[in-house]
Amino acid sequence: MFKNSGGVFTNSDTTDPIAFHGGTYWHNRDGGSIPIANWSHMDSTASCCKITGIATAALTAGMNQTFENFIWDNSAQTATQTLTSDMTVNGVLTLTAGKITTGSYHVIVGLNGSASNSGAGYINGNLRRFVANNITTGDFPVGDANYYAPFSIAVNSGTPTGNGYLDVSTTAAQPAAASGLSQTKYINRKWTISNNGVGGITSYNPSCSFDNGDKVGSPNIASLRLRKLTSGIWFTTNGAASTNTITATGLSTAGLTATSDFYAGEDDCSADYTVWLGSTSTDWNTASNWCNGSVPTNTTDITIPSSPTRQTNIRYCRR
Repeated sequence: MFKNSGGVFTNSDTTDPIAFHGGTYWHNRDGGSIPIANWSHMDSTASCCKITGIATAALTAGMNQTFENFIWDNSAQTATQTLTSDMTVNGVLTLTAGKITTGSYHVIVGLNGSASNSGAGYINGNLRRFVANNITTGDFPVGDANYYAPFSIAVNSGTPTGNGYLDVSTTAAQPAAASGLSQTKYINRKWTISNNGVGGITSYNPSCSFDNGDKVGSPNIASLRLRKLTSGIWFTTNGAASTNTITATGLSTAGLTATSDFYAGEDDCSADYTVWLGSTSTDWNTASNWCNGSVPTNTTDITIPSSPTRQTNIRYCRR
């Protein structure tokens, strides 16, 4: 183990970086930088970069490398640690305390890697996970500058193929009125998942978690609904499967197909009021096009937003 508790480690020959073959570099100081190195295995033991001393000063360099195992454990962190390019972890990414802010870049977990955290440590920004064949679940410990709001996915049907990756991020965001969700009682959060080359999954089960600080207007937890926005089209999720779950800090559902943006809030839709989503087609008389799952009657109040990609055709209005 090489432990840095306050010094400056400098390799003057950048063409011949230090090599950690199964060893550990332990950065136990505020600020400073991680040495540029070749991080590899010694027999079955993976090298590890362990960062524990960050408080008021961020690392100035060295995060933009490909690591084997990487530990971020900085309970006193107040400095914003921002990436200047992508960072890759091919082994185990352990987020114990503190945040890594990605900006427009990514923390990348490799094909055979994994990610774990305690809730006090997470990625503020973009987390990319490569998906190996036959992997059936994936956790994404993400949040924003204020709150931890992780996302997880489980394969519902099919078998992953193709060795592609999933990108997940989350930001504070109010659901649009076009979603059919309440504009006064909602979860101030958007979870985004995108699929890049992962084949074989025909449906999946997403789980979206939030912090108490994300709640706006004291929403009734039992009345929360999850909506997904895919290519400009809103879809209902709760009510479409028997395995929907609502807890005090999260919502999950089952059997979805396309990756999407997810939002949550109390449902504004009811037997007496509905919003046109255009989830299935442009046909007025298709129940799944309406947020309450029913075709409006002559006593139903309706809203037809201007934003849906599929707009219905209203040919006449009968009094």
